[in-house]
Amino acid sequence: MPARRRIAAASPRPLVHVAVLAVFLCASCPIRAVFAASPSDSILQGLNEKRGENHLPQLARQPALDAAAAIRAAEIAALPPGRGLVSRRDIRDFLRQSGVRRVRRATEYLQRLRGYADPARASVDEMWHDADGRSLLLDPDWEGVGIAAQQKDDGTIVTAFLFYAAIDSAIDVRALEQRTEEAVNEARRRNGLPALEHADALAGVARAHSQDMAQRRYFGHETPEGSGPADRVDARGIEYRKVAENVAKNQGWDDPVAKAVQGWLDSRGHRHNIMDREVRQTGVGVAVDFEEGQYYFTQLFLQPPRKARRRH
Repeated sequence: MPARRRIAAASPRPLVHVAVLAVFLCASCPIRAVFAASPSDSILQGLNEKRGENHLPQLARQPALDAAAAIRAAEIAALPPGRGLVSRRDIRDFLRQSGVRRVRRATEYLQRLRGYADPARASVDEMWHDADGRSLLLDPDWEGVGIAAQQKDDGTIVTAFLFYAAIDSAIDVRALEQRTEEAVNEARRRNGLPALEHADALAGVARAHSQDMAQRRYFGHETPEGSGPADRVDARGIEYRKVAENVAKNQGWDDPVAKAVQGWLDSRGHRHNIMDREVRQTGVGVAVDFEEGQYYFTQLFLQPPRKARRRH
């Protein structure tokens, strides 16, 4: 019978290799792991043949990615009959659970197959003949893939593919800071407000806070010691009438800057800081936790003090 398939993607996700597939059992939906080393390798070979024919780099396998794919396939296979290929958890949860690190971008592709004598070959063919699957497979950005499947007693096989690209340790954080500032100013201009003036001193304070969050892996306006935005600005001797701060973090998105700025614009409090008519200066600081693949953003907004009136 024909295969049924559906692709589900998310901006960020990771990578894997041959792993012992975890089996998620329940009385109403018995399933078992399939695609041991050889079938999984056959699928990988088929995927890489398609990429090779299109002059694209080969995909690698890593155990951590296969483990994440196994968890994903098991959860999907355990869903009640008639449910779509939709998981109850974000793909990033599976990646973290499996120890996948340094994620810049990751996406999943899910299949449901039944009635094929050679499911490994059918899996590759079905992905190739699906427009979304083919587009995903031919994305030159991918570096690795995790493959795992679970088979139910009725013969249905649910296969999970996790495509992955690692974070680049040579990221130009200064360019990210500039893009963030430009995106915020563009949002202000669209709303009839003047662009904010860049202040190196503010950027230095913002950068130090982002670096501290990345290094100590916390997130918020206050440090673990209780120091807030005004404390950090005061410590640098910067004078102001008003100061405000936006912070953001994200992982695995194609464009972390766009994700951070859009998140601020979608939040009433953060948007208020961006659209504040009284602030005049800004500084952005970005830091990256390369092990976790996490981006940290801090932007400060400042209204300078009033100038003293000259006496005649």
